[in-house]
Amino acid sequence: MKTTMKEKMKGVTLIEIMLVLVVVSMLIVMGVNYTQQQVLTNKIDKTVVDMQQILNGALTYYVQHSTWPCPSGSTCRINDPTVFMPVGSLAANPWGTGWTSSPASGYAVAQSTDGSIFYVFVSLPSSMTSLPAVAQTLTGKLPLSFLTSAYSTAPTTLGSCTTGSSCWVGASVTIPGQNLNNAGNISFAGLYKTGGCVPVPTCPVDLKGNAMTAQVMVVPASVSGVYDAPSNNGGTNCTSSSQTGCSVNVYPLSSFTAFATGGTDNTPKGCTTTTDDPCYGTDYNDQLTGKYWRVCLSVTTQKGTVSPGSSSATNAWGAVEGTVMAVTRCAPQNETTGSSFSVWSQ
Repeated sequence: MKTTMKEKMKGVTLIEIMLVLVVVSMLIVMGVNYTQQQVLTNKIDKTVVDMQQILNGALTYYVQHSTWPCPSGSTCRINDPTVFMPVGSLAANPWGTGWTSSPASGYAVAQSTDGSIFYVFVSLPSSMTSLPAVAQTLTGKLPLSFLTSAYSTAPTTLGSCTTGSSCWVGASVTIPGQNLNNAGNISFAGLYKTGGCVPVPTCPVDLKGNAMTAQVMVVPASVSGVYDAPSNNGGTNCTSSSQTGCSVNVYPLSSFTAFATGGTDNTPKGCTTTTDDPCYGTDYNDQLTGKYWRVCLSVTTQKGTVSPGSSSATNAWGAVEGTVMAVTRCAPQNETTGSSFSVWSQ
């Protein structure tokens, strides 16, 4: 008897293959979407961190210098013209919309015309399909943020950005309270010889944009060397190389005071002249204002008033040697003043 056995077939059906392909395709699509979303999220997070660091750097600079790193009423790139962030940093932003020309910068900064607000801006690609959502997400993560069509010192805010149009995200900070609270305190104090140059401090503005006024207070610290011209000037042992034989008269001081000139530029008036006398050299190096006061001594003796810097060789009868203590500060507008003080005598 002949027996026929039917061979059992093993494998998968076409339907099963199609189901597997569908599942794999779904996983691939989900993975790609997740990756794209994660890349977009990372770009947003990096932008937020960069802009916050820029604002923090500007605040630190202001605390040290009482001014923003970008000139008043100007727009600038990072570290141009003033370096306030690590050199070479922030040369690009995650969106590839920065400046590649020197100096490269991924962000723009500016300060308002009155100097009360500092801005940082980043440009978003106008062709990005998710532009409206990305712009709104960024503004939700940044301090005092807004949307604008162009970076400027007085940006016009937008309600939203649309794909195909220029879109800038801006964030801002105001003057640090430390500067406003300490503005009226002493900025600088030092001892100077008569005729010395004292740098004018850079004063902040208040939250209303009102500029504070730079002030200097001078007090005589020491006075000496007030004398007549030698009666035997040019004689034996009374020359520029030897003064052992000079006969001079010293007069008691009746009064002395200190005063300051200038304060508007780097050429304050001389102590005894009406002509400008430049302040220059390595001893006078104020990079912020470039302005100086000149401090002077005025001395009166029993014989009369001694002019600072007088030379006995030019028929002047005295000279002033001494030091002046100079103290500078910034005075807020409408600062409360003390009451008047008067003395009556008979």
